[in-house]
Amino acid sequence: QQLSLSPEANAERLCKLGMRYRYGEDGVQADDEQARKCFLEASQLNHAEAQFELAVLVGENGEQDEADRWLRRSANLGFGPALSALADDSSLSEEEHDDYILKARAWYLTRATAGDAKWQFEYADLLLGKPLYKGDGEEGFRWLKASAEQNYRRACSRLGHRYLRAEVTEHTTQQGIHWLSRAADLGDAFACKDLGNLYLQGHCDSDAKR
Repeated sequence: QQLSLSPEANAERLCKLGMRYRYGEDGVQADDEQARKCFLEASQLNHAEAQFELAVLVGENGEQDEADRWLRRSANLGFGPALSALADDSSLSEEEHDDYILKARAWYLTRATAGDAKWQFEYADLLLGKPLYKGDGEEGFRWLKASAEQNYRRACSRLGHRYLRAEVTEHTTQQGIHWLSRAADLGDAFACKDLGNLYLQGHCDSDAKR
């Protein structure tokens, strides 16, 4: 017998199911149509992350007005990735732009400090890759490593590549192999391929956005 879920719990369940369909996780075959249905139901229950994911999905299908609507609804609920995405809008005034950046950065920092590996990785990605965030490289590297140490697969892969792109000494090469091996153990097919190239050819294609 199923217990009745609160609207908030049901929205969270639908969002997680949508993520599984969207990215083909946990043995579920990727299916954007099913993902969209789940995200839409969760979004109608005011789930900010689902609204953001729905905005990305419909935007990829060319439905820009619909994407903008859900993105702004997510941002109005204070969701960091939506705030960050809106900050890229070239039509914003400097004051609006700075406000979105400050709010997004505070959102990410709160969740990274709380120990969430996914958001530690995403925050590191912003600090290391987006000049708008005026990121401190050491701070970005620290959050990337914190995420990798919790076995977040994408962080392990990214950290491994960062070590391999550094000045090649025995230490950095060993660290690169260590983190790429951990990513491979966690199921990262690209990390497996890169490790094979590294052992066979002495180098790999370090794709920083994997």
